[in-house]
Amino acid sequence: MTRRDMLERDDYIVVLNVLSAAGTGRLRETLLTHFSQQWVPVCLGKHQPSAAIEIPGISWIFRRPHILAIFRELFGTPQIVVAGNCDVHMNVLNEWHKDAP
Repeated sequence: MTRRDMLERDDYIVVLNVLSAAGTGRLRETLLTHFSQQWVPVCLGKHQPSAAIEIPGISWIFRRPHILAIFRELFGTPQIVVAGNCDVHMNVLNEWHKDAP
């Protein structure tokens, strides 16, 4: 079964090893720094809507070749457009998407 088949069946997929340990650390530090200064409170945690715009330090993630390749595979097109609809959360206790345990 392909990733695309799994996405259509389950409405989500899990892709392992998308970021290196260094990439994960970089992303984590950027988000911790951001959330120490700015956030919207939600469900006893922190939320940043429009993070792709509000947190310039994460823009590199939208250009990662491995991530783009996965989206191209899933949607069957070489052209990917990032619309900017990207939220980030920290320590939110409920109201997650249906794919969250």
